[in-house]
Parts: sequence; structure tokens; C-alpha cells
Amino acid sequence: MDRICLEPELHRSQRRYEIELHPHEVPGLLRSVQENADSQRQALGFLPSQAYEQAATDGGLFVVVERLPMGVRYAGHILFGQTYPRAKIFQIFVPPADRKHGVGRLMIERLIEILEERSYLTVTARVAADLPANAFWEASKFEIVGTRSGGVTRGRTINIRVRQLNTPALFGYREPVSGIPLTEPLPNLTTVFALDLNVFFDVAKRRPRAEYGAIVMGAAFNNIVRLTVTEEFANELRRSTQASPDPVLEFALALPTLPAPPGGISEQLIQELAMIVFPERAAAKILTAQDRSDLSHIVIAAHHKLTGFITAEDALVRASAAIEEKLGLKIVHVKDLAEALQAATKAASPLDLGFSDKDLRMTEISAEHSPAICALVESATLPVEYRTLALAEGVQAGERRSLAIAFNDSVICAAFWQPQSTIQGGIDALLLTDEDEAASPIAVNAVLNRLSRIACERGPARVQVVIPNSTLTAQDIAIRYGYTRCSNAGSEVSRYQRLAVGTVVDAAAWPSTRQCLHALTDMRFAADLESIADDDFRIQFQHKDGKEYVIDLFDLETVLSPTLFLFANRSAVIVPIRAAYADDLLGTAAQGSLLPKPQAAVLHERTYFSSARNERLFVKGAPLVFYESGKATGRSSAIAIARVTSTVIVPKSQIAASLLDGGVVDEEEIGGLSSGERIAATTVDNILKLRRPVPFARLRALGCADGANLVTSRRISSHQLQMIISEGQGTCE
Repeated sequence: MDRICLEPELHRSQRRYEIELHPHEVPGLLRSVQENADSQRQALGFLPSQAYEQAATDGGLFVVVERLPMGVRYAGHILFGQTYPRAKIFQIFVPPADRKHGVGRLMIERLIEILEERSYLTVTARVAADLPANAFWEASKFEIVGTRSGGVTRGRTINIRVRQLNTPALFGYREPVSGIPLTEPLPNLTTVFALDLNVFFDVAKRRPRAEYGAIVMGAAFNNIVRLTVTEEFANELRRSTQASPDPVLEFALALPTLPAPPGGISEQLIQELAMIVFPERAAAKILTAQDRSDLSHIVIAAHHKLTGFITAEDALVRASAAIEEKLGLKIVHVKDLAEALQAATKAASPLDLGFSDKDLRMTEISAEHSPAICALVESATLPVEYRTLALAEGVQAGERRSLAIAFNDSVICAAFWQPQSTIQGGIDALLLTDEDEAASPIAVNAVLNRLSRIACERGPARVQVVIPNSTLTAQDIAIRYGYTRCSNAGSEVSRYQRLAVGTVVDAAAWPSTRQCLHALTDMRFAADLESIADDDFRIQFQHKDGKEYVIDLFDLETVLSPTLFLFANRSAVIVPIRAAYADDLLGTAAQGSLLPKPQAAVLHERTYFSSARNERLFVKGAPLVFYESGKATGRSSAIAIARVTSTVIVPKSQIAASLLDGGVVDEEEIGGLSSGERIAATTVDNILKLRRPVPFARLRALGCADGANLVTSRRISSHQLQMIISEGQGTCE
């Protein structure tokens, strides 16, 4: 029998206390637990005897006893629930005669020790604000993260108290270890770029690329990025200026200027960079003055640890990956940065989706939402910087990005972030939600899904979400969809992060994806894509310190979603879908619709209904290729890909509401999808739209169509899948 003893020095008397972890095995203990709990109904509430019996059997009841010569005596208990990764304390009680001996602390610390061993994240307690017990919870490091009404009978206010556990943040939160932590959270860095002279001249002299430079400079005026120039910029400008006085030169010299390194620019470093950027001229030792000037810009910018160097020089851009690996400095073409800035600052398109018999609306936050946003902010305990971000008005509100989901014209979930984080290769967002609203889980799901897809529009990116500790349901939803809690979680908010790749990863895409993973995480993968997976699709990688790890492909794709990895031995299934259903389930409509959409249209996971015969094909992790049939103006083409997370076979008359909510057909339509009495409900995620639909004739040429002409689902080989992806170009758009 498991017992934990309380050391004598922890109490004043010579009493010997022990914790019974299996109290149902000790005669009379459960009766004592209930009798003592019932005597304190005002503080502890009322539970039937069966509740204590079940909790004891399930390991959710610990009892402290005093060891006596004639047996044991009840001296306190703690009743708790365990729903991974959260635990909840329902009752804790110590009789007056046993108080001030450390009994309560003993129970709390033992529970926390066990929960941390099992990788739980938090333990929560609800305590009436008028009870003296709040002092005990405060001393036990349970912070108040929110309050709730205790009901009209007593008019109480309930304090929601949470203790964050010292649990390693691992991919998937699984045991044994199946992943590693990401790198440190996204820093609150200002995005600072150095400007090349050619970009400045494009704008000043209205040359063909002037529009791109103007967008970048406009972003600087709007405080989205900061621009500076190097000392070499001024030197180069003086060399190229003939007129005197020159107003362009005078303006340029007034820009913030970064000096060269104290010891000057290293000639050895110039030569090393020259072999990367201008290898032929460097080898022949015929570098031009302009070549050396370009390299000097890079050296100075890297010395000052800038975000990047903006240029229109093709040679520098071609060598960007090698320069970043050597100096940690991004080389960015002005056109690419201008497009990224436009994407980062553009308003999100409103999206309507149905919810039950009501409507949810996803849109950017506007002035009419201000009262609801204030209410969300006041309901949470937030650090000053996040309150400022959420409550921004006027110019400040115009500079930030935001996303809101309103229910009955009231905002129930909102996210806020600065465009700067997008430019740095990620999103750093604050997420607020009203968990008292029934629609809150759907809203959080939709917002997290949307944030991931916004982040990876231009390639792999890191998404960091700050969630108040008072909204535990939102945190649980984030964990379910691949977010990992950062190790520096605080008492007011916790940070969760994940990666979003946004494309299919095949042999051609692997080098750039691998480089991004190296830059954004502590994960180090082999250069050859096929070599990273074994026959069971377990992925091997190293931590940056050299320690070896293994993660299942399914888990890796979850934490990097939306994405799919293509391996030589990974087959797929091609499945039919009608055009009317495809538009909403997959988001593949050629044109947007003003009509409200079903909620499945914005969820991370969605439900595809088909014949029960497909159960053997739709196994967990299987890639699906969706073929839109030609009926009712359909395109007769493969239009999207996705991944199976689960499949259940259910009677058509008994389909769970959660499955229906995740799909785009109603109960009446389901009856016509197959002839049998049962149907396959397949949950899919990682949905990627094919940028170019692959027509039926091409699918037939690839051997993907049989005599049934893709009316039914059928397996296709890994080669056929790769050909479809290659021609269709899967993307998160």
C-alpha cells in the first residue's frame, strides 16, 4: 500500500501522519471522508457516497491518516480530477485538531509531485472569495486568474486559482518523449532593416522598382519596420554624386547611419563573402569597387545584428541562404519584402459561418467591437503590454492586426498581433476568449487555425499565442492542435507556440524546409529527406546539443501543420467529393461567396462522410486527394489534399453532433451519400488546396482512375501522389 509520511520536524507534536493513496483499501476511511466533507457543505459542497468511492478507485482521492497503536485515524483528504493535461482540485479538508501541522501542504505537494511526473500542465481550484481558505491557496502558490459568479442563492464570487506545474514542454505532451522543445519564445524585437543604395535610388529617381521601395519606406513611416543605412551607404552615395549641392545626398545623409565595426571591416571576411556572392570574380581576384561596397554593406549590417538587408542586387539575393548561415543576416529582395509587408498589413477578408441556428462572424476588429473587447480584457489578468495591444485606439489600432469572432453581435474571441512579427517569420498574438459562451471552443479553434494559415502564407513560420491562464479551455484547444507551452509560463498568461509549414514537403522542398526548421527550432535533420524516416514513419532528428530524438510522422505533421511529408513508400487515397460540398469543406471555390458558410469551413479538423466500405482505406495518417466530380458544374479535377486523423463507422440515424458540426452535409443529405445503413465519418486535417487543379484526363494518364472513373475511393501509389502534388502545387491558400 502506498503511504507518504510527514516528517516529525514539520509539525509541533509527535503525531505521525501518512498519506493513503488507496483509501478504498482501508476500512472506514471513505466513511470518514464523507462525514467530514458533509459537515462542511457550505465550503465543500455536497457529493454522494458513490462519488468518493469512484474517485478513490480512479486514484482521485488521497487521505491523510494519523498512525496510532490501534490503527489509523482520518486527518484530512484531497479530492481531485485528472483530465490530461489539466487537474482540478474539488475538495481539500483538514479537521481543526490536525491543522497547523503541515497536513494541507503535504497533500498539495504530493499531488503536484505526481502530476508533474505525469507531465500535467496545471492544477486548478475554485475557492469562494469569502472563505479564509484563500490564504492557504495563496501560500500554496495558486494564483487567481479569474473570477466567476457562484450563483444567485448565496451571491458568492468564486476565485479561479491555478498553479502552473514545472512540466517540460514537449511536442505532443506524450510519454515516452516523442519530441523536443522549440527554441525560446519569439522575442519582442523591433524589425530593423538596412537599405541598399539601389533601393533608395529606385524611389528617389522613380525607377521601375520604385513602387516596392515606396511600400517599404511607407511601412517605416507607419512604424511597422525601422529602416537604417550603413556607413558604406553614405560613402557609396558620395562617390556616385556629381552635383553639388545635391538634395538627394543631403536627405540620405540625414538617415540613421550605422558605423563600421570598431576595428574596421575585415579584409578576410570580405574575401570569404566574395567567394559566396561573386565566386568567379573572387577566384580571379577581379572584384570591382561596387562588389566590395555591396559586401561592406552586409558586414556592417551583420555586425549590428539587424533583421535584414534590403537590396535589388540579384547576386546578393541568390546567396542569401549562405550569407544567413554564415552571418545570421537575412538578405531580402525589395520586391519580396514589399509583398510581405502588404500581406502583413492587409485587412482580413470577412468570413461568415453558421453556428447552430445562429451565426458566427469572423472579421477584423472595428470600432463597434470596442465595448466587447474591453469586457474581454477586464475579465482576464494581463500584463500591461498586452492590455495596451488589445485596447489600442486610433493610429495604434490601425497599425496592429486583429481577428475577431462575434456571436450575436458580441465578440467572444479575439486575437491581436503586430505586423512586425509576421515580417520576422512568425506571428506573436494575444488570444482572448469568453469561455462562458457555448460557442467559445469553436471560436478558439477557428482563430488558431486562421493564425497558422496567415503565418505561413509566405513559407514556414512560427506561431506564438499568449493565452490568459484564466482561459484554460483555450489553452487545451491549443495543445490539441500542436501548440507547445513555452517553459517561461507566468502567473497571468502562458505562451504557446507551434510551427506552420503551409506546403507539401517533398524532396524538392526539403532543403528550404530543413533550413527553416534549423533557424526556427532546435531540431536538426539529415539533408536527405528519405533518410529521416524509417519504415514505420518514425522521424529521427537531433537537438542542437547533439542529443538524438524520434517523433512519429503523424505528430511531426501535427506540430508543423498544415503540411504533408511525401516519402517514397507513403501511398494515398483519392476520394470523390461534389462541388457544392468541396467549396465549404475544403475552401476550394474559385470565387468567394457572400453567403454564410458552415462552421467546418474554418475549423482545424473537418468531417468527410462516405461509404462505410472506405474504413479499410481511411486509416490514421493516410493522405487523401480530393477529386471534385464533374456533376453540377464541378471541375472534374483533383483540387485539394488532406490527412486522416480518425475514421468511425456509425449508423446514419445516430451520427454524433460533433461529427455533423465538423462536416458540410446535414442528416437528410447523409442518407443519400451511400446505400447502406451505416456511414464512414472521417476526420481530416492539414487541408492544402492545389494551386492548379489536376484534370481527370491527367489523373487517368497517371493511372489514378479505374473503370469506376473515380466515383468511389481508391488507393494510389506514392509515385502517383507525388505526381499530383508536383503538378498541383499544394499550398495553404
